[in-house]
Amino acid sequence: MKSKFISSVLSLLIAAVWVAQALKARADLTHRYSFATDASDSVGTAHGTLVGNAAVDSGIVNFEGTSGTFVDLPAGMISNYTSVTFEFWANIGANGNWCELYAFGDRNPGGNGRHMVILLRILELEIIG
Repeated sequence: MKSKFISSVLSLLIAAVWVAQALKARADLTHRYSFATDASDSVGTAHGTLVGNAAVDSGIVNFEGTSGTFVDLPAGMISNYTSVTFEFWANIGANGNWCELYAFGDRNPGGNGRHMVILLRILELEIIG
């Protein structure tokens, strides 16, 4: 009887480990933009295009603040994912109020459609007294 109990517990533990492995989320890096010389995807093949006055310098993309300056990434590159994570670093200059850090979606030229946008609002704090 004792060996049957141990066998049942062992089977249950193996089943629990198997289920835990099956439910484990995957986090694969599928795109990376190092900006070594341009907007190439160093992991995948979703290469970007520098638009307007966007310029690469020492691993950084510089946007000098004029309208129409951005990095254009291929359409549909994240449309089949169930979840995504974006990571970036940004230094916001003097003209950074309400700047659009990134936008993904199916926006038309008028800005309408389904999309996700991250905007930066610079607030000024004035201390009196």
